[in-house]
Amino acid sequence: MRDYFAAKAMAAIVRRWDGHSFGGGPESPQYKELSEDAYYIADAMLHAREAS
Repeated sequence: MRDYFAAKAMAAIVRRWDGHSFGGGPESPQYKELSEDAYYIADAMLHAREAS
């Protein structure tokens, strides 16, 4: 479930992309930050599910 939520969050983040290239390949700091942000959002979504 966490991976599913992270994938949905990542898609939303990318859609709101501001036009700057992520660039640098899979080891780029931008990809790492994008992935981490998606999982932070996924964790928050899971927490919200538990609270309701």
